[in-house]
Amino acid sequence: MLGGAEGLAHTFSVMPAIRALEKSEALGTEILQDWDLREFARLGEKGLYTRVCTCRTRAKGCDFPLWVCGAVFDGMPGRDANAEVQADRRKQLHKYSGEEWLEVMIIGEEDRMMVHMGDSWMNGCNCCRDCCNWLVPLRAYAEPWEGVHPGPYRAVVDSDVCEGCTKDCMPRCAFNVLKAVKNPSTGKVKAYVDPNKCVGCGQCVVGCKVEGAIKMELADAAGALVPVMGGRGKLPESIQGFKPDIPRRR
Repeated sequence: MLGGAEGLAHTFSVMPAIRALEKSEALGTEILQDWDLREFARLGEKGLYTRVCTCRTRAKGCDFPLWVCGAVFDGMPGRDANAEVQADRRKQLHKYSGEEWLEVMIIGEEDRMMVHMGDSWMNGCNCCRDCCNWLVPLRAYAEPWEGVHPGPYRAVVDSDVCEGCTKDCMPRCAFNVLKAVKNPSTGKVKAYVDPNKCVGCGQCVVGCKVEGAIKMELADAAGALVPVMGGRGKLPESIQGFKPDIPRRR
């Protein structure tokens, strides 16, 4: 989804990691049910169907479970689970209980640093760095955060609590947003997140071992630019001032 009525210069939206929301909720962060995969699993407690991941079946770049994409359950807005199951002649759907599905998502977050892609009405994909047709090229050919529509949350570092052990959080940031910054007066290193670049995946929160050092906050509470009309509020830095060469009819 690039451009169009939905927004400007973004692809997919990001859902926050379950473990990140759990940690942040304990620290007082407001949790939006529409963006909470725990709620998604609860609504699908009678059965939740997922499609096979085409990235993993084609590239075979990792050993994570194949059935993790496009989850749907009975009564889901805009989707008909029964119709999708009946139409599944190629046997690409797999049924989980809500609890089973949630466990798969959590294992993916913790062990594979997977990013949940979706929005407030559906969970789309759960993306790894080995073979994902979206995340891998995004990381290879761009400032990754520029090509992503951020979710409603941003990661926020409490510099008074942060111990500077960025080896636990920085490698988990797939979007090159989390930085180690040295205070020139004290010489101490602290983690830093630019709220206008953070896409809200929550992976740094999942990896942080210091309680309260990093948590998720809603974008406005984090002082971030909140996207307007479903898109970005400004053009990505890498294309500001760029004028495309538009062919003219002769």
